[in-house]
Amino acid sequence: MTAAKVKAGQYYRLGIKGSEGCAGYKYHFSVTPFKTDQDQVLQFPQCTILVDAKSWAYLENCAVDLEKTMMQEKLVIQNPGAKSVCGCGESFEMVEK
Repeated sequence: MTAAKVKAGQYYRLGIKGSEGCAGYKYHFSVTPFKTDQDQVLQFPQCTILVDAKSWAYLENCAVDLEKTMMQEKLVIQNPGAKSVCGCGESFEMVEK
């Protein structure tokens, strides 16, 4: 996922959407000025990431890295709860609980 620039008073929002992508779930990434009481707040020196309560169940043990190359900046998500990941890295299938 390509990283967007965040302005003052804005947050990154990371979530998932079901029944999308080639593996069943798809990561959703956006920039928002809105934070709710139900959001999980992940504070980092460079930014703040918000995760809605529904997505948190699928993302709580993930590692999120910002990968920088000469061509782009992108988020790379390592999800230990994923059974399989699509080649694009944006969609995944969850391990049944």
